[in-house]
Amino acid sequence: MLFLSLKNSKFKTPLIILVIFFAIIAALLAAGAIYRSSYDNKVHPGIKITDRSKNDAPKDIINKYVGERDVNEVSSYLKEQLNSEDNKIVFEYENDDEDYKWEYSFDKLNIDYLIDDTIEEIVEDWQSLSNIDILADMLGIVPYEEEKSIVSEIEKEKTINEIENINDELKLDPKEAKFSLDKETNELEIIESINGKAVNINKTYEEVEELIKYHYGLLFEENQVTIPLIVEEKPPETTTSDLENMEIEAMVSSFYTEFDEEKEGRTHNINLASEYFYNLIVGPEEVTSFNEIIDDLRQKEKLRKAPIIVDEEFVDGVGGGLCQVSSTFYNSALKAGLNILERHNHSRPVSYLPVGRDAAVAEKYLDLKVQNPYDNHLLIFSYTEDNRLYFKIFGHEKYEDLDERYEIVTADYEEKQPPTEYVEAENSNDCNEGEEVIKQEGSPGYEISTWRYKKDEQGNVVDRQFLYTDNYATIPTIIEICNNKTQE
Repeated sequence: MLFLSLKNSKFKTPLIILVIFFAIIAALLAAGAIYRSSYDNKVHPGIKITDRSKNDAPKDIINKYVGERDVNEVSSYLKEQLNSEDNKIVFEYENDDEDYKWEYSFDKLNIDYLIDDTIEEIVEDWQSLSNIDILADMLGIVPYEEEKSIVSEIEKEKTINEIENINDELKLDPKEAKFSLDKETNELEIIESINGKAVNINKTYEEVEELIKYHYGLLFEENQVTIPLIVEEKPPETTTSDLENMEIEAMVSSFYTEFDEEKEGRTHNINLASEYFYNLIVGPEEVTSFNEIIDDLRQKEKLRKAPIIVDEEFVDGVGGGLCQVSSTFYNSALKAGLNILERHNHSRPVSYLPVGRDAAVAEKYLDLKVQNPYDNHLLIFSYTEDNRLYFKIFGHEKYEDLDERYEIVTADYEEKQPPTEYVEAENSNDCNEGEEVIKQEGSPGYEISTWRYKKDEQGNVVDRQFLYTDNYATIPTIIEICNNKTQE
């Protein structure tokens, strides 16, 4: 009887509407479920495979075979195009003379497109849509649209390694501009610099990665991806204009010493060390340290044994002859008007220079340091020729032949005669009583002061600069006396 009462109640119409509403919802949900399931094994037409190519042709080719097709059919199609054994990367480089190409298969670079992963992601995204989204698409209210990139893999290390191999073939090291010296005329010439070139390896790899990840549509047109190599010019540290701007045009000073070429170890060391001062540019106010310049030579252990002075004695040691190089440089620097910041004399006079004009060096504790006092660059050329060691300094033309205006003067010269020492013969049985044998020839010592005079163009002394007072040790004469008392 309840039904009868409701039949006449005021709730009759709303109830019917409610029933109809839920019936429609149920029908729609059921239809949506059927619609959803219809794409369990098929790619929805709203799915588009993306491609970043400049034109739409690659993208159109891809999607022509994607929408409304069975997932297995789409997967096979994509694999056939993207994971083909014929696919390759072509690196290209063009210059004025020739075009270069390097080809690599996808297998060589371990490039792979993960098609199954991409398809699985497409299906999962569809199945994860809400019922409302499904209905909106089914009814055409809000069509389902989704862009997908095909997942890819590329072995970065192997790809970069191959790009490095290309760079080894292609690269050209820059050539520094440098001065050339005519040793006969002392004229300078600039050998021009040349720009180098090299592949920018990281940027080229980024191009590979970009094309493989986002421009795979190219593989649907042809079985290759072409990548222009990113080649950059590498300018040298010193260019032709750098040297021209230094205005090094004239010889400032020249000095040489002589050596005995028959002393092979010493000659070898002099030749090697002089090479480190060949074509050496010194900037304004720059300090040149002899030990710093030849440090690399010492580290390479290329120096040979030759006589050196240790504790006032001549002994064989590695690097004999280096002091002649430093001393020749010292005298050239004096004549060029350079500032002498550090210099040491030997404990004994040397054969290749007058006393007071030498400059001893020893690794870590004796150095020769000179400073360029001018506002312009200087250029040093050191070389050996016909048993002579030359140091030539060049600079601006306003300093030409400056060495003619400097005179090195020695003063307060004092010679100290060597003492005589008598020692008993080590084996008196082989000599006669009272017999004397000279075991060491003595040599005098010296004390001397050195000055540098500067003259004007008329030859008048305008400045006197005290340099050093040097002491050279006396070496005693040693006489061995026979003390054989057994002889009658």
